[in-house]
Amino acid sequence: MNMNIQIKNILLPILVAFLCKETAFAQQKVEFYVGYSESFRILSYDKSDSTLNNTLASLAGDTKVRSFNGGFRYRILDKKHLGFKAGIEVNALGFMDRKLTNVRWPSEITPEGYQADFLLKELQTGRKYIYLDMPLALELKKSWGRWTPYIQIELVPQYLISIKKIYKTDLGKETDFSSPSSLIQRFNLASGVTIGSYYQIDEKWSILLNGYYRRQLFGIVDAPITASLYALGCNTGLSMNF
Repeated sequence: MNMNIQIKNILLPILVAFLCKETAFAQQKVEFYVGYSESFRILSYDKSDSTLNNTLASLAGDTKVRSFNGGFRYRILDKKHLGFKAGIEVNALGFMDRKLTNVRWPSEITPEGYQADFLLKELQTGRKYIYLDMPLALELKKSWGRWTPYIQIELVPQYLISIKKIYKTDLGKETDFSSPSSLIQRFNLASGVTIGSYYQIDEKWSILLNGYYRRQLFGIVDAPITASLYALGCNTGLSMNF
């Protein structure tokens, strides 16, 4: 069965329940936040296929990529030690490929032969997968005065909206946006954990600060060798009671 169909079958009941949920609590919270993350990829493949070893060797050595994100969440359930939140955010996950050195460029080939340009010797490429995330979070919390520490267990449906390609040389960095190809999975599902705290400024406003870990449950491409993305990051923002 196609993975996109499987994920849709998981998401639809959750989203319908969210939209139809009637909240009987007098005070609700909306959170607005921005954040920073460092993400990476984890390769997945059929370990019994020995022909993939050379390909895997060429993919080794990739590094993390840095990104910014932002969004909001709405607290559907709010009890003394328990909460449930849903939201929307834009998030970017990706990786940088292994840096290549001693690269020869077309501009170095002249009618007189090869003329080395010592300003152009390195090349590194990378990708950022930009997702529209719909995080669903179960929150455990406890208040001490103005502080309310919490931990959240998250399930995050994701929809891929764009891919940002990165090209880095000795002289600088260029980027280019493109639409996902047919091989790229548009839908994905991630799980994560967030640990943080609110600090209450007054009856209406609180400051939030947290750190999180998030990992995709499915590969980003439908191929013998695929990869899932994960990220470590932090968010800061404001929480408003109404």
